[in-house]
Amino acid sequence: METRRRIAVIGDAAERPQQRACLAALAEVLHSGAATRGLASEIVLAVMAGSDEADEYEATGLAVRGFHWEVLDAEAAERAMYYAGLRPLRAVGAPPTPASSRPFAVPDDGIRHLCDCDAWVLAQPTAPAAILPLRPFLVMIDDTLHHASGMLSEETLRVVADNLSAASGVLVWSEEMLHEVVDFYGVERHRVRQLPRLPACGYRPLSSGSRPPECRSEPPPEQGRVWFVTEASVGATVGESAVSAVLSQAEPAATDEQTVAAYGGALADLL
Repeated sequence: METRRRIAVIGDAAERPQQRACLAALAEVLHSGAATRGLASEIVLAVMAGSDEADEYEATGLAVRGFHWEVLDAEAAERAMYYAGLRPLRAVGAPPTPASSRPFAVPDDGIRHLCDCDAWVLAQPTAPAAILPLRPFLVMIDDTLHHASGMLSEETLRVVADNLSAASGVLVWSEEMLHEVVDFYGVERHRVRQLPRLPACGYRPLSSGSRPPECRSEPPPEQGRVWFVTEASVGATVGESAVSAVLSQAEPAATDEQTVAAYGGALADLL
């Protein structure tokens, strides 16, 4: 009998009803997609504590769990990796590196930091610090997080870069963000998958002057990315054997069934 896998869909930017509806839609399409692929899986929708009884989440019929971010220093992060049965952030006796010395964020659900789940799907790559990879995870990055928007601080850009680098795969909704993830953040093309945009998540295009046209085909100047990409991230700490993720670009969906299948395929690659 196939072992049932529990997947946590983690989202914390859901103050407005539209944001909650989008997060709920993501969890639902992953649930439906898993069933379409014949995966024995359970979806847990992890949302900010205090919002777990919102109507949008309860309407999904999925398990909903509240959490808050806990930031760990390097020593506490090493202990968490040890107790999770994972490789440490650095070899015993090795000097600290900039990546291993920085703080890490973990989702505190009051149970086991969502470690009762087999894998995570982050609805956005932002967090108070780089995610401690206690489980293999996928990251969804929305068009609004384009670096040229000017809304992201230097530290937030670093956190996003660390999380995209540590992820087993990156999910985007547009060709523009696919270029952003590959050219700016330095993520390998085969780890990025373009999925159909969910109707509940709407469409928020970048302003016409936010990105020069030439950036679509050419990477930005080296100083625009190497300052953080070379340090990001703990990438393989989960281990190559923990997850096999060879992701490719999905064709735009013409029907709801194709959309569901596309998300199911992304989840199947994670598992």
